[in-house]
Amino acid sequence: EPARAGREVVQAITREDGWLLKMDIGSEPARALGGSGEVAKGDSMTVGLSAKVRMKLDAGMEPPQGSAFVADSAIFKEADGGEMEGFWQVEDDGDDGGPRTI
Repeated sequence: EPARAGREVVQAITREDGWLLKMDIGSEPARALGGSGEVAKGDSMTVGLSAKVRMKLDAGMEPPQGSAFVADSAIFKEADGGEMEGFWQVEDDGDDGGPRTI
């Protein structure tokens, strides 16, 4: 059932313990991934970034959406020292009802 599959994906995305997001940016990672654009052709340094992100679902909203929090970060904090809060929303749920783009 497509709707059920979509709900399961959203539940996984909004798991309570959040997600550790890691990325490397720069010319070398771009080339390693098959990039052929400006960054890949360049000679920029490689920088590694990571952040723990939690996403909370606002019940009853269509498309699914809610708050995103950068957690456990010494850099990304609100002025009062709390977790930085943002917004997420499903932009493409595909033919099967499962989120493809958030």
